[in-house]
Order: sequence, then C-alpha cells, then structure tokens
Amino acid sequence: MITPSKHSSKREAEVAPAASAEALERLGQELGVAAEVAEQLNAILDAGLLLNEVARLLPARFGLQQAQVYLVDGTKQELILQASSGPVGQHPSRGDHAVHPGTQQASMVACAARDRRSILAIHTSAELRSALAVPMLAGGQVLGVLYMQDHRPWRFDYDQHIFSMLAGQVALMLQNARLREVDRLKSEFLVNMSRELRAPLFSICGYAEAMLMGFDGQLEPEALKDVQGIYESSKNLLCPISQIDDVLDLAKIEAGRLALSCEEGSSAFTVRLPIERPEVEKAPASSNGQSSH
Repeated sequence: MITPSKHSSKREAEVAPAASAEALERLGQELGVAAEVAEQLNAILDAGLLLNEVARLLPARFGLQQAQVYLVDGTKQELILQASSGPVGQHPSRGDHAVHPGTQQASMVACAARDRRSILAIHTSAELRSALAVPMLAGGQVLGVLYMQDHRPWRFDYDQHIFSMLAGQVALMLQNARLREVDRLKSEFLVNMSRELRAPLFSICGYAEAMLMGFDGQLEPEALKDVQGIYESSKNLLCPISQIDDVLDLAKIEAGRLALSCEEGSSAFTVRLPIERPEVEKAPASSNGQSSH
C-alpha cells in the first residue's frame, strides 16, 4: 500500500482551503447576481415577457450555455416549452416541445416536476457536460421547470440552491402575473356588463318618464301605475351599475391606469358643514348673586 508523503499531505491541506475560499467567493458573487436578476424580473408584469426574460437573463448573467422554461399544462398534464435561449439551432421553438411528467421516461425535466426536486446530470458529450433541472414551486404546486445547460462539468456543483431559490421567486412572480391577468379580465367583464346594461335601462327610464309626463297623452290610472313601476324599477337597477363604475374607477386608480388631474376650482361650490358646539352647563346662581364654585 502506498502512503502519501508528509510533503504531499501538506500540499493538499494548503490547496483545500484555497479551493474552498474560491468556491465561497464565487457563491457570494452568484448570490448577488441572483438578487439583481430577481429585482429585474420583479418589475415585469406580463407572464409571457417574464418567461422570455428569465430564459435570456440566466445564460447572460450566470454564464450558462442555454436555459429553457417549461410550464405545466393542466389540461393535457404535460410540460410545454414556453421560452428558450442559447445557441441557435440547439433548442426547439416555443410550444413545439412537450414533456409528460407522469411517464417513466428518462427526462430530467419530467423527473424534476414529478419528484419536486432539482435534478443534476453530468454528460460525456463534448458540447454538453452538465445540466440542471429545477422545479418552479409556488404554494406547494409545480408551475413549471427551469432547465439549464453548460459545457463545464462542475458548473452546478456549488450553486444548485441558488437556482432553486431563483426558481421559487420566478414561480411567485408568474403566479402574481396570472392573478393580475385574471383581475384585468374581471374588470373588462364588469365594464362590458355595465355598458350593456346601462344603455337599455336609460332608454327605458327615458320612455317611461315621457309617458308619465303625458307627452303621448294622458294615461289611464292602471296604466299610469304600471309605467310608474317600470320607471322606479329601472332607476333602482341603475344605482348598482353606478356603484360598479365607482368600484372600477377605484381599481383603475390603484392599478395606475386612471390618471387624476388636480386643478384649482371656484370656492362657490364649497360645502360648509355646521360645527356643533357642546353646550356649557351653567352653574346655579347663589342668593347673593354670585355663582357657586
């Protein structure tokens, strides 16, 4: 058995701390890059633009060869490629590639989504040496998978948890973008419903009011009662529609889609409210004309 010499052991002991210090320095740099990338992505409100920027920023900021973003399609129970970046010709087009996580096929993307954990692989190919698949988890639900490739076999040895953390942040951003889209669709539905209901109700109120005013002749008492009921019911229906408009205006103000302009106005319409002053109870007067204390 060959035992290492004292000089070789000493040399290895000196190299190990140097390698650890280099790894820690690199890890700190990548943590800073991850924070900058997360801050840049957080400003994007559209889901499609968010995914495209994720696929672009990962290779650009972390020095990777390629990055892909897969999203879970709940209807087909498969992962669909949504965004990809890297050398031209080395990745499929958006939506052309699908992965089925429920099968037993040897796919990193499928295993990462099925097992809810990061999958690291080292390849023997000269062009591709290492790959990492990270699930995008939000609220215990798998929204998709980040898949990254690089030509260096040691590329993902120390920073897998950084990409896992970044994938979780991207999942939350994607979830928020989807919620904003749902809120936008809800607001559009309410606007359309308000518009479609307001026009006929105004017409009904107008015709009923004209009939009540006798523009088309005097009505019989029974007919007058019926038209009065139609007019009052239409007016009652217009009130909640006006409230819907007020709610929509407030939502637009909160979302920054409604600009408010402040201008100087006349004081002729200033509302003056009376100020109620509390009544001071007077002390009873004494017999000598002075108040008692």
